[in-house]
Amino acid sequence: MSKVRNWWWFIDRIGDYEAHMHAITRTVHHENTEFQEVGIVDSATYGKILVLDGDMQSSQKDEFIYHESLVQPAMMSHPNPEKVLILGGGEGATLREALRSKTVKKVVMVDIDKRLVEICKEFLPEYSCGAFEDPRAELVITDALHWLENSNEKFDVIIGDLTDPWPQAPSHGIYSVPFFKLITDRLNEGGLFVTQSSRITFADMHLHNILFETMSKVFPILRTELVYIPGYDMPWSYTIASYTTDPLKISKEEIDSRIAERIGDCLKFYDGEMHHSIFALPKYIREKRKQFLESPDKREEKESVFII
Repeated sequence: MSKVRNWWWFIDRIGDYEAHMHAITRTVHHENTEFQEVGIVDSATYGKILVLDGDMQSSQKDEFIYHESLVQPAMMSHPNPEKVLILGGGEGATLREALRSKTVKKVVMVDIDKRLVEICKEFLPEYSCGAFEDPRAELVITDALHWLENSNEKFDVIIGDLTDPWPQAPSHGIYSVPFFKLITDRLNEGGLFVTQSSRITFADMHLHNILFETMSKVFPILRTELVYIPGYDMPWSYTIASYTTDPLKISKEEIDSRIAERIGDCLKFYDGEMHHSIFALPKYIREKRKQFLESPDKREEKESVFII
């Protein structure tokens, strides 16, 4: 951070050659937990910002875009989601979104960092909106992979809200073929898995491509959402995976009907019209991903050294 006038500037780096600067008016909280560095700062534009290990995770003003995009397309693609599993999601906003649906009877949230959850409950209560106190919610503090390996419980929707699996992150090593096979074992028939799948920009989509390639070895149906997140100043991706349920086979009218019946009129970003538009990837992205999948021997070094 650098100080200019009465503001501190938080520099959120985007790859090796770009960054987005946020004017910070104060530090709300800073702490090193057992697993990661946690910072909450107040920005002039986006309100409070959660920063983990130096990377922006979400902001108070636009987190609804990120979390509705992560949760609702998968939830509304399922005909009757009653049991939901969340892997990660320490802020509680993903839990909030999953609990919106009247069909949901139980949500299990598994996060490795108990202290992060406590920090978010104390300093970012507007994210969870009381979701942790909902009787349908069960919070489990443990490693997501360990929990999956030792549980036989099945779910209609599984949501991955883990940090990008870079070497220093708590989620490093989780996203692998064995992990995704465990996911399929924990899904009920017709179930869906959705995960945030990193940024997709003109210059950088290599981590997304690796995740997509890994998931394609397990799931026959994969659909990628692409959503612009203002606070990130770039598009972000989410990938929905299933054996039998294709989100694109559900009409705009059916999505709107399910939202009205299950949730009502409380969403600010997602509806039937957005459901189909967020799955429409630009041509250059589709071609770049196709080239990546078909030409492993021609990948850039930085795309091949990160093995998931």
